[in-house]
Amino acid sequence: MTPWVSLLVAGAVGSALTLVVSRFVSFYIERQLRRAPTLPSGFRAQRKAHRLEAPPTSRPRSKTCEHFLRQVPGQLDQIALAVAAGDCAVVRVRTHKLKGSCAAIGAQAMMALCANLELCPDNQHELVNMLRLQFARTRTELLDELMVGGRVAS
Repeated sequence: MTPWVSLLVAGAVGSALTLVVSRFVSFYIERQLRRAPTLPSGFRAQRKAHRLEAPPTSRPRSKTCEHFLRQVPGQLDQIALAVAAGDCAVVRVRTHKLKGSCAAIGAQAMMALCANLELCPDNQHELVNMLRLQFARTRTELLDELMVGGRVAS
């Protein structure tokens, strides 16, 4: 006689059935977890290392650079206004957007400043000024590259 039949015959269906079902479910879940596919060793480390790699050495397209040069001054003004108003939520959104633009052209120093400013530290005014200075340097470098490539942006 199987355990199920003996339990039914004995009339101990209530709590015994619950116990049997819960043990079966526990056993089934454990077995499935043991069979679950695992990530290859080092997979997470590879993904993390890939994220931290330096940007590709290829130059950004000239249209991207021109767009960057046109849009960033306005973004910097919006960030400065948000800092002056003490609106940390707007500072975070604007600096995150600017950080993405900087990543697109490979402006690492500006990206680092944006990342710091995104945290809304106490020295926000100083960081905004440093960001403006770094943009001036980046702008000069981009204009030089664009003039060498035969295109000129303002």
